[in-house]
Amino acid sequence: MYPVDLFNEEFQDLFDIENENALSISSSDFNELKGQLEQLQRLYGMDSARRYHKIATYTTFLLFRLKELWLKNSYSSEKKNHAANLVRRYLNLAAHLHLKNRKVSSYAVKLGVTPNHLNAVCKKDTGKTAKALLEEQLVKTAKLQLTYDRRPISDVSFSLGFEEPTNFSRFFKRNTGLSPQEYIHQNR
Repeated sequence: MYPVDLFNEEFQDLFDIENENALSISSSDFNELKGQLEQLQRLYGMDSARRYHKIATYTTFLLFRLKELWLKNSYSSEKKNHAANLVRRYLNLAAHLHLKNRKVSSYAVKLGVTPNHLNAVCKKDTGKTAKALLEEQLVKTAKLQLTYDRRPISDVSFSLGFEEPTNFSRFFKRNTGLSPQEYIHQNR
């Protein structure tokens, strides 16, 4: 069995951060999904050496079924145009990968467009550059870690991919108007 990456292209639409992943399904599809979730719950309660393998396999099956239903729903409802869809896909990738990769060009390659095209489409659709949108994701994560994580600021900066805590402090202050220490003082 091959491991399934929940945030790869296959399942990206199921984890859409803009709530476009809401399904409108029939009662028979609802009952089918309800039965599958109940089966997962039974598997979770089992006392078996292979319990986690069974849960992983069944969860993968459930995700593929949800993807089928999502595709059926998206084709019938004529979703957004290509440009808006590109921005949505970019934002989803950025939400999931911003700690590993902060280069717009890498995201453009994953999306099959040039960095200039991605930037132009983001700017037109959101009023912000692709880099600004990526930095917003990083700032949101930084704020969460600074608020709820009791690690030193230097540890937070390294976890966010900054080579030096001073670089993180400058980045954070430029984007929030506060130093990380000031932010912690106001939000903890």
